[in-house]
Amino acid sequence: KLTGNGDLTLSPNLSFNSRLLIDKIDADNYLPNHTHSKKTKSTHTTGHANKEDTQKAMLALNNLLSKIDWHSTLQINNFVIHGLHYTDVQLSTHNQSGITQLRLKQAKLNDGTLSAQANINMNGSQPTFHVAFNAKSIDLQSLFNNLYHLNKFSGLLDIDADIDTQGQYKQQWLRNLMGRGRLTVNKATVKGYNLQDMMDTAIAKLKKQPAPAESQIKQTQLIQYQ
Repeated sequence: KLTGNGDLTLSPNLSFNSRLLIDKIDADNYLPNHTHSKKTKSTHTTGHANKEDTQKAMLALNNLLSKIDWHSTLQINNFVIHGLHYTDVQLSTHNQSGITQLRLKQAKLNDGTLSAQANINMNGSQPTFHVAFNAKSIDLQSLFNNLYHLNKFSGLLDIDADIDTQGQYKQQWLRNLMGRGRLTVNKATVKGYNLQDMMDTAIAKLKKQPAPAESQIKQTQLIQYQ
């Protein structure tokens, strides 16, 4: 179900505002099945060609953004992708005078939350980009199980990143990349392995002593990893 409204102005600059509400989207219904997809031959392009194509695309984008002003909000009550179920997804995008802001105000994933913001400034000789991302208490077991079909990890994942860069193509973006990032896993558990048993066995071998009896608990508990 899609509801919303919007308005469009043609003068002096093209501008529009929109507000949309979607009850549910299951993106998995529209994504290709990668397991059974046929391999396609990749076309070889030189780095110089990629650089020129990217610069042309950035120039076209700059021309477009300088002529259009917009402000849009989108709320999705339920959003499913790769088996992960997000709720209360709130998005907004704003562009004026070549400065664009994309914002994920919030999205809930199980008992965790996500938020992000990206700012793009196309004014000046070099486009500048700023990205901030925050994830709090993301369930690792659900994440790995849905994305990679692995059930050996559990814990709560926190991510905090703030990144800046500038340039007109990928090599410049990577070269000018700067910022900070922090990844923390709380109450982490690795199933199927007992790290303490492995360490005790290794130490016993070094001392030429009999290997100690293995624990019946086949998992490793980590209080915090970062």
